[in-house]
Amino acid sequence: MAYNPAPIQQMIQDSEGRTPQVWLRWFKALDSVVITGTITLDANQASTTFTDPHITPSSIVTLTPTTANAALEVGNGSLYISSVTDGAFTVTHANNAQTDRSFNYGGFS
Repeated sequence: MAYNPAPIQQMIQDSEGRTPQVWLRWFKALDSVVITGTITLDANQASTTFTDPHITPSSIVTLTPTTANAALEVGNGSLYISSVTDGAFTVTHANNAQTDRSFNYGGFS
């Protein structure tokens, strides 16, 4: 008997049969805005502020490192989102000369 893997659509469904695209539609239906972008931490500074017109004080923002130095920044424990305001969020981080600490950011507003 041949092995027949499940179609990818079934493999990514949650326990109620919904796919990730459905979740995005739900957030949009609830007047949430999906926010995404790329950022690079400022060199020789202890914090960096990023602007995005969709950010509000109630936004949920996450960072995903896209370079080795960004991953090391996460690993050393000094990186965190210290402020979220209308149109911007601030990331506190180590103060060093590295210019390639880049991240993807994403979340909901």
